[in-house]
Amino acid sequence: MGGRAVDEEKDPAFLSGRSRVEEKDYSGAVECFERALRNNPQSAAAHLELGLLYYRNLSDYAAAIYHFDRFNRLRPQSSKRDVINQFIDVCKRDLAADVPLGSVPLLMQRELDRLTQTNKLLVLEVERLRLQ
Repeated sequence: MGGRAVDEEKDPAFLSGRSRVEEKDYSGAVECFERALRNNPQSAAAHLELGLLYYRNLSDYAAAIYHFDRFNRLRPQSSKRDVINQFIDVCKRDLAADVPLGSVPLLMQRELDRLTQTNKLLVLEVERLRLQ
């Protein structure tokens, strides 16, 4: 298993991806690691790098979860599994934080509509009293 991981990391596309990360060319790095996956669809190392890129640099938590999960499936006995699972949990929380709660905005909109209507009525009442 260790030899296979080393072989994955010798792929020219993988090495180019690592170089692009160092240069902070994250979109270029993604392209390189995806090319490494086309060269070897079983490359856990490329999935790990993509997961880290999507999480740390691109804030694409759904993509990060996918690649972290693929890493775990390809390397179920990895010593990194616990850390990867922590990344997955953080990504899930960050992803959920981006999703608005459906019922809260509707309730807030109804309350805003009610308050707007009350305000209009009060403005009319003030104007009526002023005319008296």
